[in-house]
Amino acid sequence: MKPLKLSILVTIIVITNNIAFSQTNKYDEAPKSPSFYFGLGTGINVNTGLTGIKLGARLNESTLVEASAGIGSWGNKFGLGVVLNAKNSASWCPVISISRATGIDKLSTNLEFKNALGATYKKDVDISLNPATLFNISMQRQWIRPKGNRIVLELGYSILFAGSEYSVALNQGEKLSDASEKVMNSLKPGGIMIGFSYNFGIK
Repeated sequence: MKPLKLSILVTIIVITNNIAFSQTNKYDEAPKSPSFYFGLGTGINVNTGLTGIKLGARLNESTLVEASAGIGSWGNKFGLGVVLNAKNSASWCPVISISRATGIDKLSTNLEFKNALGATYKKDVDISLNPATLFNISMQRQWIRPKGNRIVLELGYSILFAGSEYSVALNQGEKLSDASEKVMNSLKPGGIMIGFSYNFGIK
């Protein structure tokens, strides 16, 4: 992780933690921990993708297992993880998870190319995105509503473990321009995780 990205992530965690402690109120605790959760989530590089759902099951008073599914920049996304310290009160919860981006078989798009002479031009093409597997380490800052619902802010880092290659049919001497390669690389899953979800408790 680049030093700048690490500094930004640490700063976000510190600020969020200070705000959370300064705003503790009656919603931070609930009398009984729900056994299951159904949530809606969004974010960048999180297991729900850009938008998706989460299902949680409580193993004990401080541990949850979460399964997620959604739509991301690299196709559909699925995730499975373990949330620790998820007691029924406001707290920081370490999370370890894995996720899978399914990729897209044929994505019709317009990209810039460069020929053997160095001339650039744009054209419509079908590009294939291969599946990607990721390992994620994050922290969830949870706030508990009166009925046990969880409001969650998630911060962490998603590590690309395998896959995420892309392919496109090229003519002889043709290749993607530098600008197009930057666009494709920016779509790849992995990197800083920032997410938000609201999880309904089911007792």
